[in-house]
Amino acid sequence: MKKEWHVYLACDKIARLLVSLEMNLVCFQTLERRWPTPLRRIKIHPILTFPPKPKVQFFFEGEQMEGAEGEPIAAALVANGISTFRESVDLHRPRGFFCAIGNCSSCLMVVDDVPNVRTCIVPLHQGMRVQVQRDKGVLK
Repeated sequence: MKKEWHVYLACDKIARLLVSLEMNLVCFQTLERRWPTPLRRIKIHPILTFPPKPKVQFFFEGEQMEGAEGEPIAAALVANGISTFRESVDLHRPRGFFCAIGNCSSCLMVVDDVPNVRTCIVPLHQGMRVQVQRDKGVLK
């Protein structure tokens, strides 16, 4: 490759990194609970198939949302553009979807007044009430 191409590729990578950092900084500074644009569901995949599932209504922080019945609660939240699932206990920093297999504590939320529910492995049902968990969780 010519020297100019190396410089161009390096500048392109730096520009993409700066845009990415700027987006993350904006989201972190405003502590938005939603992504800048809502994420979309994968509908067409070269290997996997996604059979249609019945839609159900659920509530997140009092706001009505829609998801596919039986999918993980976390997947329905991400499909609706929600990025913050809980806050860290000590510093109250936002936590979101991380491992997606129930091993970490990033997706712990209050579901139907039950704290510490791992939303990445619990299936979604009609009328569920989901809330951000802001502390260690207290049983009522």
